[in-house]
Amino acid sequence: MGASKINTRHLKDIQTQDIAVTGFELMEEAACKFLAPDGLTAGDVVLIKASFKNPCENEEEEDEQILYRRRVVPFVTRIKRVYSPRKSGERRVTASIENITESDKKFFFEKFFAADEEERSRLDIEGRRIDFHEVDD
Repeated sequence: MGASKINTRHLKDIQTQDIAVTGFELMEEAACKFLAPDGLTAGDVVLIKASFKNPCENEEEEDEQILYRRRVVPFVTRIKRVYSPRKSGERRVTASIENITESDKKFFFEKFFAADEEERSRLDIEGRRIDFHEVDD
């Protein structure tokens, strides 16, 4: 997975915008699909933060007081294709995963593909669109 390099000397500022990400799917090792609000275009950069709720104690005990912690797996995606809008106004987008650490990748892929429906319900996905504004020459 190659990451885009950014020359910060040419940047005036970086702006971000929270976006709702639903219907997340991993397609292959370096690609994913998700639903996002209208306004994204091919080439946009989206930071995805995926987190699984993991029990800190043995879940086999029927205890209501089990503590949970979240492991957040951040990764940078670049939108490759935006499909026509759905009835809800959301668009299905296909994105390539451009940057994720090896340990996060291993953890996330194992959790995502090995998860049953109950465990997938513990997955939270957040998105943040990143806009780079370059210095005018």
